[in-house]
Amino acid sequence: MSTIIKLKRSETGAAVPAPADLETGEVALNTVDKKIYTKTSGATVVEVANGIDTIVELTDVTNSGSLGQVLKKIGASTYAFSTHRALDALTVTTNAAGAPSLSFNGTNTLTYTPPDFEGLSDVDVSTSATNANQQMISDGDGTYSFQDNNLGNHADVTVTTVQDGDILAWNSTSNLWENVTDTGNALSVTVAAAGSSNLTYDSATKTFTYTPSDFEGLSDVDTATATSTANMRMVSDGD
Repeated sequence: MSTIIKLKRSETGAAVPAPADLETGEVALNTVDKKIYTKTSGATVVEVANGIDTIVELTDVTNSGSLGQVLKKIGASTYAFSTHRALDALTVTTNAAGAPSLSFNGTNTLTYTPPDFEGLSDVDVSTSATNANQQMISDGDGTYSFQDNNLGNHADVTVTTVQDGDILAWNSTSNLWENVTDTGNALSVTVAAAGSSNLTYDSATKTFTYTPSDFEGLSDVDTATATSTANMRMVSDGD
């Protein structure tokens, strides 16, 4: 007659033997949970085998799910089957540019608002209105702002109390272009009657005087050997 050996066992779900229930190396069963336990030399009871056949038998899975569902973590240590959202079912809606944002409606639509200049976090439009033809400049602190695109807003130009006729002059001391009163340094040109070709400059009056040539004033026209009278013609001397 064969000998039947029965191990220590429990038929209560989730029941685990206490260290006092086992000797070191002794085995115990939980027939409901399909688990095998033993006791280590450190007097700790450990699980050494698990006879679970399906996912839904796991104690941290809260439901059995249905066809096409996926397993999703719903808590710190719990999982559940839920409907799978296919990527090809998602749609994206793009709004007009403004303050940047991206939102999801919880079903299948992403809504994206791209940024414009005024929507960027490092662009300051509070200090000036963004009028036509303004330029964006760095404020030197990692931010940017808009300002009118005029001469005085350039870094190397300083403009104060502008008057009609002012000119822009370089100041080598300040290393800046500055508006100054025109002191009359403008040049002028005087054209004299035709004659012997000449161009002179008067530094006192800042005036160029130009005398255009006539035929007799040209260097290759000889009027010394004959006086030019009416109806005479000019011929080449061959030299």
